[in-house]
Amino acid sequence: MAAATALAGIVGVALLVIAMSETSSQPGRHSAAQDMNGNPIQFDPGTMPDEAEVERMQVEEDGGLRLRVPSVDLDVPLGSLASVDGEITPPGFTSAYYVRNRGVTPDGGGDGTLVVVTHSLREPGVAPGNFLIDVKEQIATLPTDSIVMIGDTSYAVRDSYPIARTEVADDSRVWNNAPGRLVLITCLQTGSSPAVANIVIEASLI
Repeated sequence: MAAATALAGIVGVALLVIAMSETSSQPGRHSAAQDMNGNPIQFDPGTMPDEAEVERMQVEEDGGLRLRVPSVDLDVPLGSLASVDGEITPPGFTSAYYVRNRGVTPDGGGDGTLVVVTHSLREPGVAPGNFLIDVKEQIATLPTDSIVMIGDTSYAVRDSYPIARTEVADDSRVWNNAPGRLVLITCLQTGSSPAVANIVIEASLI
């Protein structure tokens, strides 16, 4: 099942939709998508972009940088994608992606807000976002001052909070465009039912 979250863009007034899959890994069932452990992912039809959409997003799975969060042992490739028709739909489950047309690039992090999105999965699936959420407590796993690294650039976590997907678009905390700011977004899984919220992690350039 998929959750479509309406989000306001960093700049401009157009709504931005982040479609985050809430699927679970089910070994033995056929699927082209795989989680971080190499297990196939089963998801409902229509929850992932088709080939034409992926082509328009100009997805790069690995741009040569990595997203690292040492405190939770997360270390994954940082790819990139573009929002298309107001939607962001990460196509993979083993990378994080910065959004090229909804913020600054990693080398321009000092000039504005860098937006990074990634999937989380229901158990037993494992995607990068699973390292960032505590499903039982419904909070982020990163306390204040935790280090998030984009390549060799370090950010310190300043805040994290869940936001209902129906409220994200109007929440100014998320979309403030400020120099040296990182926003990291993933779905907040509930355990067995579809996610109804995202976790937003804000960090500042060190």
